[in-house]
Amino acid sequence: MMQAKPKYFETALSDADRSRLYRQRKADKARHTADLIAALYAAVPPDVAERLAADERYKDIITEALLR
Repeated sequence: MMQAKPKYFETALSDADRSRLYRQRKADKARHTADLIAALYAAVPPDVAERLAADERYKDIITEALLR
């Protein structure tokens, strides 16, 4: 069974449209990652969440792990 192609593949995209879609996907990915990090902070004890939030290295490590 074939699935329908996404709308953005039905016609050739202009450079502006391609750039807009790229920025939109990048923003969606960043928002999703932020939502996952917030869920992680909510799932751990408050003192652990404070330590994770206080150190940027943890945020980078968590983000890297989520993007795999």
